[in-house]
Amino acid sequence: MIFSDTDRPMISENWRFRNDGNCTVIYLHSLKKQVARVLSPFESIFILLFDGNNTWAEIKTAAQEIINSTDGQSAGEIEQITTELAHLDGFFSLEGPRSPSFDKPMENLIPDFANYTMTPHRMLRPITIAISFTNRCQCDCIYCYAEREQCAERSLDEWIPILDEIAENEITLVDIGGADIFCRHDALEIMEELDKRNFSFFVSTKSHISPEQAQRMADLNIGNKDVSHWALRPMQVSLDSTDGRLASFLTRHENYFSKAQDTLRNLIEAGISPRVKAVLTSHNADAPLELVRRLAPMGINEFHFVQYSRGFYRHNDRLFLNLEQKKRLISMESQIKEEFPDIFVFMQKDVSTGGPRNLAPEVWAKRPNCSGGRTKMLVKPDGAVTLCEQTPNEPAYTVGNVFEDGVMGVWNSDAIHRFNNPSRELFQNSACYNCTDFARCIYVKGWCFRDSLACYGTIYEAPPDCPHQTKMPPRAI
Repeated sequence: MIFSDTDRPMISENWRFRNDGNCTVIYLHSLKKQVARVLSPFESIFILLFDGNNTWAEIKTAAQEIINSTDGQSAGEIEQITTELAHLDGFFSLEGPRSPSFDKPMENLIPDFANYTMTPHRMLRPITIAISFTNRCQCDCIYCYAEREQCAERSLDEWIPILDEIAENEITLVDIGGADIFCRHDALEIMEELDKRNFSFFVSTKSHISPEQAQRMADLNIGNKDVSHWALRPMQVSLDSTDGRLASFLTRHENYFSKAQDTLRNLIEAGISPRVKAVLTSHNADAPLELVRRLAPMGINEFHFVQYSRGFYRHNDRLFLNLEQKKRLISMESQIKEEFPDIFVFMQKDVSTGGPRNLAPEVWAKRPNCSGGRTKMLVKPDGAVTLCEQTPNEPAYTVGNVFEDGVMGVWNSDAIHRFNNPSRELFQNSACYNCTDFARCIYVKGWCFRDSLACYGTIYEAPPDCPHQTKMPPRAI
């Protein structure tokens, strides 16, 4: 983005910046896409100038004065830093509203420069916390990857202090994880507590939603697409086929299609814009087109279609799509977009089949960093903390309990440090053990221990897409 001297650029409302004590963190306020960065000392002052009140000429002048007084960046680097920030997704804006972070007192935004510490790969406070309030679900889907073992659930009264601690630490991305929250009788009361603290969260269900429940959710701005991007609280209903018998077979729930259709109708009548998600297996690979044709006239304008993948808890190779089915999805997506140009459709395009699936080294090097324990953690129904929703609620994979140690106590624990910084010795007999890129791959980027566990039964193994992995699962995950 290029500014003229009279422009008044600002940090857009979809971004936040946060004083973490001895550093400043910027992050995209979104549950869909995680982008976070620790700023340099100069950048942490520089961004405060982008409040919409200063012209670009004034910003450059002020930045130059900072440089002259600190012997920091050269004048040419002002443009370079601005360009780098502008490359972040929608970071700058010339029209309001600006980032809500500017609403805090200025003194609260200034970090401790005397002890400034850049921690580029791990935030000093989480950016996102997902809470699984229950492991229960109304359905028993044949493709489910979730752990559904019985797990003690804490009452809402017990959760309130935890939610307060999260809010006090300026963590506002507080997602609802786990199974179906509507299995709890107090599901809507939980959402009301999340709303009181201005948390952004995502609601997904396979439960039947009554007109009364739908209206209470609408009152909480759940599924309202007319709000700012950062304030979105998406509402998702899972539905895998318009064929009633097949939908019930896939979910192991009687009359699932009719109940889901009624749920969608109730949500729409309450003013909610739900999206529909379908998991595509070998049984329902051709479902997307009919789902859109059937549901779009009702008012559904967003669909997500994902392919079945390997899970740790239960798995069946026969549920994988074959190559022909995967290819048909590509042409089916084109047909959907031609028939329904105003409908948003996400279609997972994956034409890999069995055999090696090692990524090219250059692709592997550019993979996203693992967020577990770096910017995000997940809390189980009993308060136990894991770093991935698809790892078991067992001591080997947990790093503490928020009801015993508090949220920040767990985040700053030795256990979480040990989990993210395992000894090389633990990786004996794996491709990682003698790898020259071990430190960067494991400690900095983070390896996908979820995929390693699902495919090889241990987290101390190279993931199947590592370029050096030779132990291949029977099918691509």
